[in-house]
Amino acid sequence: MEKEYRYMIWNAVKAEFQFPSICENTEKGANTCLFNCIGNDARKYRFEVVKVEKQEAKRIVKELKQKRKAERMRSILPNINFGLLLDLVKKDEGDQISSEFKETIEQLELMLKVRRKQKEIIECAGGSCINCDPDIRALKHAVEVLKEIA
Repeated sequence: MEKEYRYMIWNAVKAEFQFPSICENTEKGANTCLFNCIGNDARKYRFEVVKVEKQEAKRIVKELKQKRKAERMRSILPNINFGLLLDLVKKDEGDQISSEFKETIEQLELMLKVRRKQKEIIECAGGSCINCDPDIRALKHAVEVLKEIA
């Protein structure tokens, strides 16, 4: 039985596959998709069309999509380690809904509760808490984002 192959885009400068949406049966098809995707930048020397076994191509596409999802999450939650986000995405993709999400949400909600109480105590004492409101907003936003993801 002959092996099936797919053609994907390799970035020689970054030494990684890119464009998970480009996984074609022919080299010409991959080149056409690359030009449609990025225009004349496809002529640059760094992009190469590479022949990959079908099973390997599926694995690569899955990893690229996971990485892209983690990068989108990182743009929303910049203070969270990228490696942790990528691990969470991989666990989620594998239908292993992580209890880590729930634990993280619970911890953030606890931090939010404590920060609100601190603000209340400071204001009751006649003081002013300049950093409280931005902290509370950030914590609320982080909880909302994680609840959407989980």
